[in-house]
Amino acid sequence: AVGIRNSIREPEASLGAGFLLGQKTTLPEKLGNDLRLLGLTHVVVASGYNLTILIRFARRFLEKVSRFTALAGSFLLVFGFLQITGATPSMSRASLIAGISLIAWYFGRKLHPLVLLSFSAAATIVINPSYAWGDIGWLLSFASFIGVIMLAPLLNSYFWGDKKPGNIRQVFVETSSAQLLTLPIIAYVFGQYSPLALVANVLVLSFIPFAMALTAIGGIAGLVFPTSIAGIFGFPAELVLRYITSVVNFLAQLPLATSEIVFSMTTVVVCYVAIVTMMIYLWRRTGYAFRNYNVIE
Repeated sequence: AVGIRNSIREPEASLGAGFLLGQKTTLPEKLGNDLRLLGLTHVVVASGYNLTILIRFARRFLEKVSRFTALAGSFLLVFGFLQITGATPSMSRASLIAGISLIAWYFGRKLHPLVLLSFSAAATIVINPSYAWGDIGWLLSFASFIGVIMLAPLLNSYFWGDKKPGNIRQVFVETSSAQLLTLPIIAYVFGQYSPLALVANVLVLSFIPFAMALTAIGGIAGLVFPTSIAGIFGFPAELVLRYITSVVNFLAQLPLATSEIVFSMTTVVVCYVAIVTMMIYLWRRTGYAFRNYNVIE
C-alpha cells in the first residue's frame, strides 16, 4: 500500500489499493459513497471477483511449468490474499470455492455448482453460525454467486447457444444475473436500488484486471525506486484508475443514480420462486451441462 501511494496519486492510489488489497478504509468519503450508491463496492472490498482474477492469471501462468506448480502457486495465492484481507463472509466463500475448484481442475474432475454452493455454505456456517441468519453480506455473496455460476450460463446458452461469450457480453450477463438474484434482498433490507448499477458495472468491471496488474507494478516500483521514478511506472495504472473514478463520479451525479424500492418478505419469497422457476425453464429448454463450468477457468 505504501508503494502504491509512492507511485500513484490520490484518489486513484486508494482505489488501486482497494482493488489489489481489499483496503476500503482509506477511500475518500465521496468516492466510497459513490461506489456504494452504484453497487460497485464489491470490486473495492476483497471479494470473489478480485480473487478469481488473481487465480486465473496465476494458474494460466504457472501451468506452463507444471500442473502441480499451478495448483500449489494458486493455493499459496489464495492463502496470502486471505491473510491480507481477512476472513470476511465473501472472502471465506470465495476461498473455499476457489480451493475446491482448483482441486477439481487438478484431478480432471467436474463439480456441479449446487455441490460447490452447498459445501461452501455449510462450511462457512460451521465456522460462524451467525452468518446464516444475521449477516446480510453472507446472503448477498451467495445470492450473487448463484447468479454468476447458474443463471448467467443458462442465459448465455439460451440466447447464444454454444458460442463462447466475449468479455463485454460476459460482464453484462453475469452482472445482470448477480443483480437480479440480490435485488429482492437489497430491496427488503435497504429499501433502495440503483437503476444505473448495471451500467456502472459494465463500464468498470472489464478494466479491473488491468487496474490490478498495473497497480501491482506501480506498487512494487514505489518500494524500489524514488517517488519521481516510481511515478513513471505508476502512470499507466493511474490512467486506468482515473477512467474508473471519472465514470463513477459522472454516474453518481445523475438523477437515476438511486431509487427507492421496498419489498415485503412475501414479495421477496415470490420473487425467488419466480427466479427459480425461470432457471428451471431455461435449463429444460437448453439442457445446459452445469458440470462443464469451472469458476477458475
